[in-house]
Amino acid sequence: MDNKEKPVYRNFHMTSRVRKLRDGASLKAEKRHMRLMGLKPQNLAGWVNRNLIDFMNQEPSPAVRRVTKVAEMLREAARMSEELRLLDSEDARMSQLRKLNRIMPELKAAIYPYVVHPTVQVYMSRTGPPLIASYLCAARTAEEANERRAIQVLVENSEIIGRIRRCRECRMWFFAVNDHQKFCADKCRVRHASHSDDFKAKRALYMRERYRPKEKEKDLNAKKQVAKESKGR
Repeated sequence: MDNKEKPVYRNFHMTSRVRKLRDGASLKAEKRHMRLMGLKPQNLAGWVNRNLIDFMNQEPSPAVRRVTKVAEMLREAARMSEELRLLDSEDARMSQLRKLNRIMPELKAAIYPYVVHPTVQVYMSRTGPPLIASYLCAARTAEEANERRAIQVLVENSEIIGRIRRCRECRMWFFAVNDHQKFCADKCRVRHASHSDDFKAKRALYMRERYRPKEKEKDLNAKKQVAKESKGR
C-alpha cells in the first residue's frame, strides 16, 4: 500500500449471527437482535437508513449495484433456507438444497473482497467494558467507505435481512419497522391499492350503488326545488 493512501476505517460494533426462520422463532430472533443492539424498531430503521438504505436508493452506480446484488442474494438465500427447513419430503429437501448450494458460492464471492481488520480500542464510558474488540472495514475514499459500510451492515445483521425490502409500489428500498410492512410509505400503499383489481371492483360497486344514486337524488331534489319556487312566484 502506498504511504500516501492511508485507509479510512469505519467501525460499527456489530456481531454476526445465523438468521433464523421467519416464523415465530424468526421474529423472536429479530427482536433479540434489536434488543442486543439497544435500539427500538423505529430507531433501528433510522440507523439502517443512514448506513444502508440511503446508499442503495442512490442513482445506479457500480458500487450501488454491488451492494444491491449482495442484498438481493442474501434475501434469496435466507428465503430458500427457510423453505428448506419447512419441507418434509426428502426429495424436495435435496432439490432445494442443490438450488441453495448454487447461490451460496456466488454470495460468498461477492462479499469476499470487503476485507476487515481486527482492532481494540478503549471504551471511555463509565459503564460497559473497558475495551472494545471489533472489526474495521478499510476504505480509501468516502464513496468506498459508504459501500463497505453498507456491506458490513448487511452481513453483520443477517437476523433482520428479511426487513430490508423493496417497496411494492415505487421499488425503493426500505427497512420494515413492522414485519407485515410491504410499502415504504402510506402514499405508496394507497397508490398501490388504488390500481389493484380489488380496489377497482369496490370502487365500481360504490359508484354504481351509492355515489351515482345519491347524485341523481340530489339532482332530482334540486329540480323539484326550482319547480316549487317557480310556482310560488
